[in-house]
Amino acid sequence: MDKAPEYRARYLAILAELERLEPENALVQASLGRKALLEGNAPEAAVHLSRSLKLGAPQATTYADLAEAQVKLGQNSEAIASLEKAAELDPFNAVFQKKLVLRFIEMKDYAQAGYRIETIC
Repeated sequence: MDKAPEYRARYLAILAELERLEPENALVQASLGRKALLEGNAPEAAVHLSRSLKLGAPQATTYADLAEAQVKLGQNSEAIASLEKAAELDPFNAVFQKKLVLRFIEMKDYAQAGYRIETIC
């Protein structure tokens, strides 16, 4: 939507239709979670993203989005667990690794932050 804002309204209309037609689809739930996250609605995002992970094969980006929602909800330990799962699924994704290290630093768990840095370097 950021790259082509002219498609935003159509995308949201299709997503709303998919939510009605296929509420048990993991991709639909992940998309609804991402939308809620972008709108600043972390509680709703967490519900959709968690549901997505239960419905389908785990996706690294879904875990990363869930971690972002969890951070906004003050669930830092849960966010770390979600980011660890994202990094497990996509170990060469530098963004996931960086977010994980930053979470450890914010929680003042410098040993884990240092360990993560050593393992990715």
